[in-house]
Amino acid sequence: MAGTVLTVLNKSVTRFDKGVGSLVKSSGFAAAVKEEWEIYFELCNRLGKSEAAAVTPHDMIDGIIRNSQFGDQFGENPDGLTYDKLLNEYPNGVELVEHMPTGVLEDFVANDDGLINLAPPELVTEMEQLFADEFFKQPKFPLRLHSLREVLTHNTWMHNAQSLAKSRWDHYARISAEDADRYGIEDNGEIWIRSAYGEVCITARISKRISAGNVALPHGWGHQGGWQIANQRGGVNSNILASDNPADSDRISGGTVLNGIPVSIEPA
Repeated sequence: MAGTVLTVLNKSVTRFDKGVGSLVKSSGFAAAVKEEWEIYFELCNRLGKSEAAAVTPHDMIDGIIRNSQFGDQFGENPDGLTYDKLLNEYPNGVELVEHMPTGVLEDFVANDDGLINLAPPELVTEMEQLFADEFFKQPKFPLRLHSLREVLTHNTWMHNAQSLAKSRWDHYARISAEDADRYGIEDNGEIWIRSAYGEVCITARISKRISAGNVALPHGWGHQGGWQIANQRGGVNSNILASDNPADSDRISGGTVLNGIPVSIEPA
């Protein structure tokens, strides 16, 4: 499978890998910020779930490449590829096959009928439970809260970048004109957003892009940690409104519900 997928390491992939490394190095984040895999690995160690040596993303990608039909098979095929060989000897990428093979799906689908199951029992059961879930049936909280990504605050770490912090970018919620009238909220007025799990006070702006019944609140604000620039930007932490009850998490992925949270709003 890896040999089929790994047909071309194109220019954009190579430059992206090097570019990210340069960005982290030049910004000084490397010394202050751990990568996600490092955080998860350390959490596992602290919880007593793992005492093995960390397997880095580099190790995993290198293993996939070396085990593929084009790889060096860990020394058995000296002319084959490794992760480092791709980066060092083929900085602009290398074409391994002229065309992607077709008609090979049946070779990779392990189901007895040779078909891809788009409705496995586990997923069907979860969907049925989702539609019947009391999490979404809370009369006291008739609106639904959704996250929102903004250009200059797209990800949390961008809040601590000095070059981006120079721009004026305030944190505020977006609501529809219909809901503003219904709940007596003025444009640029302060509102309380409440859920069954917490509450935050924030400025609200009326937006034509928000449909009635929904509240949009950008995530990643309200820093109170060690990032000094991010701390100065203010805002509120939208996670306060999310449930911390494991029973409310997605039962298949284990993910926390951060969108569609039942909420209410009122003027502050």
